[in-house]
Amino acid sequence: MKFKLNQGQIILLFLPFILGCIILEFHYPLSFAIANVLSVLSLGLIVSYQTYLVLSFNRLSDKKSTLFKINAYIPFAFFCWYFFYIFYFTIVKTIVPHDGFVEGPLRTSNFNLKSWIILFFVIHATVTFYVINNSFVAVTINKLIDVKKQEEFRMLFLNPLKKLTWIALSVFIGILVLSSIYTIVKS
Repeated sequence: MKFKLNQGQIILLFLPFILGCIILEFHYPLSFAIANVLSVLSLGLIVSYQTYLVLSFNRLSDKKSTLFKINAYIPFAFFCWYFFYIFYFTIVKTIVPHDGFVEGPLRTSNFNLKSWIILFFVIHATVTFYVINNSFVAVTINKLIDVKKQEEFRMLFLNPLKKLTWIALSVFIGILVLSSIYTIVKS
């Protein structure tokens, strides 16, 4: 079974994140919590699609790497766990992570061991998403001797991975620019 998303469908993976950014501007008591749930949902969908692509590639390629497979599963498992964790404590238990929405710098960070572990896995997922998966697939494809197989793997795996990475960067930079403009115009 081949599951390949086109550009429009990939952009739809970012829709919960964009909705979360919009909801964040309403300043209701649960705005931050709902935006956080939607952002983690979007990240989970994006990482799931990339994990599917790289694991499919690893299964079909001649170089089956167990370490690469484990490394691909770590961000997927983390974002699945983190989504259910955020959903449970936000929606089911209705515990808001912050006492209230604070505009401007936060007064305290309240970093504990759990926060450091979450930060570590977010950094790991970011490095895996932008660097490791794309590099491993590209290098493995370039090492193939069969030109026809190289081109087939590029079309099936490398091009969708590059497209997903570029769309992710574009959405991130776009949201950053739009929020900066909005902040300047608002003040």
